[in-house]
Amino acid sequence: MPAKLTTPHRFRERLLIYGTGGVGKTDAALSIAANIAEGHMFVVDNDYSYAYQRALETDYVDAADRVTVFECNADWEAVIGALASAVEAGLADGEEAARDNWLVLDSISPTWEFVQTYITEQITGASSAEFLTQLRKESESLEAMNRTLVDQVPWNIVKKEYAQNIYIPLRNWPGHWIITAEAKKLGRKENAEIVEWYQHLGVQPQGESRIHHVSATTLLLHRGKRDEYRLTTVKDRNREDQEDMEIPDSGHGGFAMSYLRDVAGWKLKVVRDG
Repeated sequence: MPAKLTTPHRFRERLLIYGTGGVGKTDAALSIAANIAEGHMFVVDNDYSYAYQRALETDYVDAADRVTVFECNADWEAVIGALASAVEAGLADGEEAARDNWLVLDSISPTWEFVQTYITEQITGASSAEFLTQLRKESESLEAMNRTLVDQVPWNIVKKEYAQNIYIPLRNWPGHWIITAEAKKLGRKENAEIVEWYQHLGVQPQGESRIHHVSATTLLLHRGKRDEYRLTTVKDRNREDQEDMEIPDSGHGGFAMSYLRDVAGWKLKVVRDG
């Protein structure tokens, strides 16, 4: 009988995992699905590559019955619709049962662009491309265009729409969750808080500015030598920070054991097959 992971904690996991392409973000999520004793994983996948579908038919066939994927187009209404459907499915057996379920949003990065496009088009009645093209024609310079853009797009409404449909569902989810994000270079004009958090790494999660406040745990995944995956802690409340920690056998479940068991303190439990 196999040994699977179970949490000894009353609190639920809140993980933000970020990094460039090919560093194992999808593997990290699926390794958890393959190695948990209880619960089901509900994934919102807006990636063009259909990474979860492919992985569940190859490396993670053994986890296929524990994962439900909601694939969606790369636009605001599709993403929030898929997220609402995933939450509804995860709560089907009640909130208490959902405490062992996992919700995954992969990736959160483009959703900030999606909501800006959506609100702009709702207000102007034109596509974002048409609106920006016309605005540029009417502006004396890029600086003037940007000033007009700030004046015409109601950012308070954009942020409210985003919080209501992304952050609040995550906040209210009774189980564990993972959000993944792409990494981007630390900008020269970032505020002091962002610089303090990410300067030593050189890269930050790409997305809405409050993204780093949402999670209890923020981890940077990166590549070492060929086929070597590593993890560095950005933030992990009440847990020991990791610096360039190797994730052994990343393609076949290494993250779940390396992080949940060895860092987060999850325990192994013998479960009956079937």
